[in-house]
Amino acid sequence: MSLPLYCIFGVSHHSAPVEVRSRVAIPQENLDEILNSLAAMEIIDEVCIITTCNRTEYHFATKCVNGLLYRLKSFLRSRFPALSPEDFQSFFFYQETTAVNHLFRVTAGLESMILGEPQIVCQVKKSLQDAENAGTVGEVLRKVFQMAFHFSKRVRNETAIARGAISVGYAAIESLQTCENGFSDKTALVIGAGETGELLAGYLYKKGIKRLIITNRTFSKATAVAQEYHGEAIPFSDFPKVLADVDFILGSTSSPQAVLGKDTVSAIMTSRPERPLTLIDLAIPRDFDPSISTLPNTTLIDLDYLQQVVNRNRRNRQQEMPAVDRIIAEGIEKYLDWQHEIMLKPLIIDLRQKFETIRNVELQKHLHRSTKDEYEKIEMATRGMLNKILHLPLLKLRDFNVDPVNPDKRIKLVRDIFDLE
Repeated sequence: MSLPLYCIFGVSHHSAPVEVRSRVAIPQENLDEILNSLAAMEIIDEVCIITTCNRTEYHFATKCVNGLLYRLKSFLRSRFPALSPEDFQSFFFYQETTAVNHLFRVTAGLESMILGEPQIVCQVKKSLQDAENAGTVGEVLRKVFQMAFHFSKRVRNETAIARGAISVGYAAIESLQTCENGFSDKTALVIGAGETGELLAGYLYKKGIKRLIITNRTFSKATAVAQEYHGEAIPFSDFPKVLADVDFILGSTSSPQAVLGKDTVSAIMTSRPERPLTLIDLAIPRDFDPSISTLPNTTLIDLDYLQQVVNRNRRNRQQEMPAVDRIIAEGIEKYLDWQHEIMLKPLIIDLRQKFETIRNVELQKHLHRSTKDEYEKIEMATRGMLNKILHLPLLKLRDFNVDPVNPDKRIKLVRDIFDLE
């Protein structure tokens, strides 16, 4: 049995600039039609498309690699007229184990902009589900994708590749997690509702912060972020009034001078001496006076400290790569074992059936020449003999080195030797 070959054709942030990636981006509403159009080609057995902001990859199972690239390029040019011949120089094409290795690395987050990021698993799962819904997935793609999910889970469980924040914003939130009881009984004030402020608000919301307060010089921006993350917006001029009620203050404004001074914080802490206060300053220039750090029961974390945390975590993740590579190599071996088993299964079945047929023919000769008891003993003896005769050949067949590019050659040799149809 000859399985279709697994191939990948696509672009990513590693191979192509954003301009090229934008030209082949697929709107969700067009995905089904493109999947079905590709699956309708006689050269393609199965197809799944992974599409994210950083990559568009076409995953195929095909029994005919020759001519596949030409057909794919023609198809893409017809669907995406903005593509130029030069753009295809940014595309990559992988086959078999190289393709399996690539999918496993993508799913484990090793090819992401942020090493080890976990969101890619959900995106790959959605891609497979979209193809399943379109009816364009079969035995090969279903198996290799399911194996990718399994081994990406092992990578995350058995290594530290996804541990430790490697973005400053998330490092800021992680620095707050040392607090007793986490976030469930805490109040946070985010000063600044720009890109960083919104990111911080989102992280705090996902962590289950009890109360989230947003302030910004443009009140409408604060309101928009607060509505998005179930917080409350207050005018910028009013934020000093809530300082006594908060546990965390996070600053991310673009103010040319500090928005919070030592005297203001000192007065707050005098009114609540037993309640700790943590301030995180992500602004340049600083939002908070550095001398705040000298106040009792007060912790001030700045960008320099957070960047050191990020750099350390990046180094730690890189150190995990040898362990990750070993897990992925094991995954590739498992895929080859499965492929090997599928290719040989019909041969093993036919070989056993051939010998079983011969045994049954010979048994029939003794059916009327023997007593029932004698016949049962002959039947049992010949069955045991057949099992012993076939044991070693079948064992060797399972270790048979089948060439995945030309699998039929050696299998045909065995079929010819034993006269198997």
